[in-house]
Amino acid sequence: MKISKKLIAFISAGLMLAGSFVFASELPLTLYDDAVGQSVGDGNWDVQLWIPNYDKDKSEGNCSIMTGLIGRYGAFAFYFGEGQLSEIKGKKDNVYLCFDVKFTKKNQQLQIRFVDTDDGTKNNIPWRLAYDLKASDYKIDEWCKVEIPLSSMNCYGGWSNLTNTWTDIGSNEFDFTRVEKLEFAAEEAPVSSKFLIDNIRIIEK
Repeated sequence: MKISKKLIAFISAGLMLAGSFVFASELPLTLYDDAVGQSVGDGNWDVQLWIPNYDKDKSEGNCSIMTGLIGRYGAFAFYFGEGQLSEIKGKKDNVYLCFDVKFTKKNQQLQIRFVDTDDGTKNNIPWRLAYDLKASDYKIDEWCKVEIPLSSMNCYGGWSNLTNTWTDIGSNEFDFTRVEKLEFAAEEAPVSSKFLIDNIRIIEK
C-alpha cells in the first residue's frame, strides 16, 4: 500500500489534534456515544461517508455514525494518548471492545485493529492486533451488539507509513503500552455501501 505525503500530513494533523485532549486511562473507556469520547481523538482517510446520524435509525441515545464508501486500506480511527491503554497489558483476557453496528449489505467487512506507534525505527514497529468483522455473521438491516474479547484478536505484522515498509511478526510483539489508535479498516476490500455504528467502548468484565 503506497501512502501519499498528503495522507501522512493528514494523519500528523490528527495526532496534533489528539494531543489537545485529556486522555483518561481508566476502564470503561468510551470512544463514541452520541459524540466522540472526551478522552480520545478521531480521524479518517479515504472515507467518503462519515456523518452524525440524528434520525430515528440509531441503537440508543441521540446519534450514531453513518459511514461507508471506504476505499481499500481506508479507515476511520480513534486515537489514544501515550500509554493510555497500558493498564490492559497483562489482563486482556478480561477486556472487551464493544459496539453496536447495523450492516446494510452481506458483503461488508472490516478489520478492526489496535495499532502501536510508528517512529520509523525497528525498535517501534506499528504492530497490529486485529479482528475481522464480517456482516455475513450478523443480521442485516438490524442493530446488532458486538463484543470482541481482546484475547481473540490476532497479533501480526506492521506497516510503517514513515518508511513504507511491512514487517512480519515472529511472536506476540504487540505492546499495549504503545497503542496509538484503534482502526476500523477496509483491509481486504472496499466498503462500497453505508453502515451505521454506535456506542463504541472498551470495557473490563
